[in-house]
Amino acid sequence: MKPTMAKTPPAGQLVKDPEPTIAHLRAEGFSKIDSIKELRNRLGIPLGDAKEFVHYSPTWADRRKSDDEFHKLVIRTFTTEEERNGRDNGRS
Repeated sequence: MKPTMAKTPPAGQLVKDPEPTIAHLRAEGFSKIDSIKELRNRLGIPLGDAKEFVHYSPTWADRRKSDDEFHKLVIRTFTTEEERNGRDNGRS
């Protein structure tokens, strides 16, 4: 079941510190991905910024190591050594 829009701290607080909102979203049952989407919608920020806020937040610190390891595995699995080192040998 996907969580519905959760009530959060006042909008002015969101711009200064998104952590209370991130914590509230997790407490309401939002997944990490849903938290990123919701934070992006509420703040009107780029996806990369929302990902960074959520990934490096204290609220999601318990998942950071496993998420980073998974990301490294995906990169190793779906790229060549040359691509990982910034050399694609002219491949498109």
